[in-house]
Amino acid sequence: MYILQQGEEVPPQDKKCVDNKDCECKDRPVAGYFVIGDGDTINVGINPETVDVHVTHGNVSGGPRHEETHLFSVSAIGEGGLSFYPHPSCASTRQQFVDSGLTGVCSLSTTDTAFRSGVGIDFLKYFGVMGGYMNGGTVKLHATATIPTIPGSSLTDNGFFSTRGWFFEGLVRPLPVKHLDIAIHGGLQTWGASSGTTFTAIIPGLPNTVNTTFQKNSGVAPVIGVDVEYWIVTDLGLNATYLYTVYHDGSSVDEINHQMLFGIKLRVFPLPRFRR
Repeated sequence: MYILQQGEEVPPQDKKCVDNKDCECKDRPVAGYFVIGDGDTINVGINPETVDVHVTHGNVSGGPRHEETHLFSVSAIGEGGLSFYPHPSCASTRQQFVDSGLTGVCSLSTTDTAFRSGVGIDFLKYFGVMGGYMNGGTVKLHATATIPTIPGSSLTDNGFFSTRGWFFEGLVRPLPVKHLDIAIHGGLQTWGASSGTTFTAIIPGLPNTVNTTFQKNSGVAPVIGVDVEYWIVTDLGLNATYLYTVYHDGSSVDEINHQMLFGIKLRVFPLPRFRR
């Protein structure tokens, strides 16, 4: 079977099939489904005595084209990447060393892994909502010091701050093009923050001391972001997302969080006849 442009001739028979009984036609039920580059769809049914061909013409205006879509579709979303907190600092810890006459160092890890998973609902091709679970990563502090006047002394402080929660966001795609979308989204996160420190003091001649503090805070935070989506096939896409969130509870928590996530989107219901 050949699919030809208008006016094009059928190629000559392959020489290896000349006088070769293995190349003779056989009565076999065959069906085909083809998507042509100009947007036409051709359904071909080949029967022993007939060939049924049905052509559906696509948009040939030359402008950006979106194929037919349903009123809404549901997608499963999974994203993972880096989370960065710019505010945490070792400055106050170092100042405490100086004020107490200690000698020490402080190290801080403000970048960690983060992920989100949830469900998105698209309305037509311009609007949508999504919601699910998020893990914003953990900030870790490690400080060690010694008392200069006491040889063999050791003071260690390990602290952490981590966030978990749920998100609900609305989104809009102002300039959808074939296969590629840029979505602007914003909404709210209900977050819970866990933080604490473990202080260990080892001083020769005295019992070792270990003090642990732990607390939980919670709140509702605004979140805004931008999303770049690339649809590989009708129902499977890749995306890159940037998110900006502020965690503030009016007391001990006042943090800014940046996230850069990469993930996949799988359209699960309903399966559109055509999407891009």
